[in-house]
Amino acid sequence: MLKIKVGDKVIVLSGQYKGVKGKVIRILPKDNKAIVKGINCKSMGGVGQESPIYLNKIALIDPINGKPTRIGFEFKNGIKHRIAKRSGTELKKNLK
Repeated sequence: MLKIKVGDKVIVLSGQYKGVKGKVIRILPKDNKAIVKGINCKSMGGVGQESPIYLNKIALIDPINGKPTRIGFEFKNGIKHRIAKRSGTELKKNLK
C-alpha cells in the first residue's frame, strides 16, 4: 500500500534534486515511482516534462514545521486517517 497520494507536497531526499519541494501529480504503483511537479524534468522536443522518481527518494512535508516526515495511520471512530509521524497532525485529503 502506498502512503504518498496525489496532491501531497513532498521533498526530495537524495539525488540531483535533493532538497527541492514539489507536488505529486501522478503515482505509478507498479513501478514504485511518482511524478512530481518541477522535479526530474527532461527536455522532450524542446518542452520540459517531468520524469518519474522513486518513492523512496521522496518524503512528505510535515504541515506544521515543513520538514520531511514519515506517514502513519490512526483509527478514529472506525475511520482510518493518515498522520504525520513527526508532529502527529492529521493529513487532510489533498485535491488536485
